[in-house]
Amino acid sequence: MFPVVASAQINTDRVMAIGRNALYFEDYVLSIQYFNQVINAKPYLSDPYFYRGLAKINLDDFQGAESDCSEAIERNPFVVSAYQVRGLARIQQNNFAGAIEDYTKALEFDPENIGVWHNMALCRIRQEDYKGAKNDLDKLIAISPRYTKAYLMRGEVDLKQKDTLAAEKVFAGALAAAMLVCAVAVPAFAAEEVEQENGLTSSYVQMNIPYADFYKAAGVDNASEIDAVTSATKNKTRAGNLAAGSYHVNADGTDITGVSFPVKVLTPWALKNAKQVTDADSYDITVTLKGKESTTTYTGADALFENESYAYYKLSETPAYYITAWYNLLSGKWEFGKVHATETTVEGTTVELNTNGHHATYEMKISGFDLDYKANKVYGVVLTTADGSEYGLHHVTNIWHGTKLGFNADDPYFASIIGKTITQITFYAADGVYVLPVNVAL
Repeated sequence: MFPVVASAQINTDRVMAIGRNALYFEDYVLSIQYFNQVINAKPYLSDPYFYRGLAKINLDDFQGAESDCSEAIERNPFVVSAYQVRGLARIQQNNFAGAIEDYTKALEFDPENIGVWHNMALCRIRQEDYKGAKNDLDKLIAISPRYTKAYLMRGEVDLKQKDTLAAEKVFAGALAAAMLVCAVAVPAFAAEEVEQENGLTSSYVQMNIPYADFYKAAGVDNASEIDAVTSATKNKTRAGNLAAGSYHVNADGTDITGVSFPVKVLTPWALKNAKQVTDADSYDITVTLKGKESTTTYTGADALFENESYAYYKLSETPAYYITAWYNLLSGKWEFGKVHATETTVEGTTVELNTNGHHATYEMKISGFDLDYKANKVYGVVLTTADGSEYGLHHVTNIWHGTKLGFNADDPYFASIIGKTITQITFYAADGVYVLPVNVAL
């Protein structure tokens, strides 16, 4: 065994420098070896523990990183970076309360640290402490009014609290901050004004929305995943009438993916990362029905019919009905709010139930509700049962010719509806939302 004095004779400054250099070039394992040498020689130093913790967090050793940062803080409680890294390690271990303690301490020494305020607000959001998150983000915006992410996170909190109006104002502040507009500590710009300055003349678009997103916004957890149409039906589908209001991402028409719906985008800057369909886009779809070949040309907004999810077409006017949407910077996904449309209750409707239907096991023919599906597109239908459960329907698989509905007993999504009573059918159509009180025992 080497004597203790021998280890102390190494040039710790030089070894620290080499370790930090290895850390800089992302050779984390090698850097740890050098920091170990310094710790063995001078265990009372805080720096080697901190930098070793930094290396460990980059190796996803979050527990080790937390331990090393604790050792560093014990030796020097005034190093803000150590609280930051330990807080991050605790976040990765879902210890949000512990991370908040670290960030609170760090702010005592550095009250205008943007990264600390950001991470603390993130922790409060994860804890669903939206009031605390708002307070943190408001302070962050006051400190750094051009820090765009603070506005985006603040808007996310408003949306989680279902305050879309407040969110819209905050997102406008985000746009202003992104353009380096001065005096945006209080987001006072109208959304439309900011959009115009940013080259976005309108926040209203027609967008391809997957069924799961559309129905989740309507309060339905999901929709059936079974959505493959038969070879006998796909040509009718691609002709446009049978599945009007829908779209598909594939070229053969076998997968109806979702609905093409008017959207009010609360984060118009995010549209730059989505595919834009313009009047210059054109798709020719040729089908053969009953031995006759026909070609339909889809242009402009209609071209969304055969396009990718979240593709959009800019609308020049405010639509009479729309769904709100925003891009969640934290999750990297589009999220949708409720549908804004005129809601009409249609009394006196009846439903004829066929339990051995031609298209599906359970088929429902509605009477007393006249809807021209060719002129008035049906975007979605929700079945509500007596126990409050809701089921979202797909075009072709569950919706035919607008008002003909059905589902198969072997579809796992509808397994739980068997034996229940449908008390309401909600249609999301082009001219509004129709609520049909019914009584259908399955």
